[in-house]
Parts: sequence; C-alpha cells; structure tokens
Amino acid sequence: MDCDEVNWACDGGWMLDAYTFTKERGIVNWHDYDRTYNARKNVCKEPQMDISRFYNGGGIEEDNISNQRMKEIVSRQPVGVAMASNLKCMTPYKSGILTESDCKCSDPNKMEVNHAVTIIGYGKSDV
Repeated sequence: MDCDEVNWACDGGWMLDAYTFTKERGIVNWHDYDRTYNARKNVCKEPQMDISRFYNGGGIEEDNISNQRMKEIVSRQPVGVAMASNLKCMTPYKSGILTESDCKCSDPNKMEVNHAVTIIGYGKSDV
C-alpha cells in the first residue's frame, strides 16, 4: 500500500489495480523493504533496483461466477476474490479455515463488496 498510487490504502481499492502494480513494478520481500511498513498511501520508499522482486504475470477479472467455475479456477491456482463479508468475523481473523457458518456472509441480495481474500483450496478439513 505504501507505493500504490491508484487505490486508497486501508480505505479500499481494487485487486486488479494491485495485480497491475505488481506486474509493472514488482514487489519485494518484506525484509528487503528499507523502512517500517506504514500502511499509508503514497509514503513509498522505492526499494533499490538490485533487490529481487516478484512480478505478477497478470490477472483476469470474472464477475459473478458460479461455485463450479470457482472450483475450476481454484483447482489450478490461488484466486483473489472480492466479497461482501461480515467484518466482525473477518477483522480479527488470523489463520485457519473460515466457513459460511462462522461468518454468515453469503447474502445473495448483497452486491456490494467490502473485503478481498485469497482462496487457495476447497473441500473438507479435519481442523
């Protein structure tokens, strides 16, 4: 967020813009960023050019896809998802698997998104 000039830091933004940023400018390892992460828009300290960076290969946006389509995509790679979430459930989240019964955030009438997550798999867990 420090170096992003398009989105609004902790006040929101769009994943596709972030993917474009990482495709064009790359991101560096946490420990290679020269100063403490600030989580403030446009307080960037550009990392040295000789530091190794990860460059995103790009992103494709698909809106309002079915669960079956989501399973097809997630079976090949992690997927960034914009969703309407119950912030009382999502804000304190630290690790593990969240389910619909945990958060109660699947309201099919709600079209507004307020959170971004990465889906890395699906199925059942013994956890």
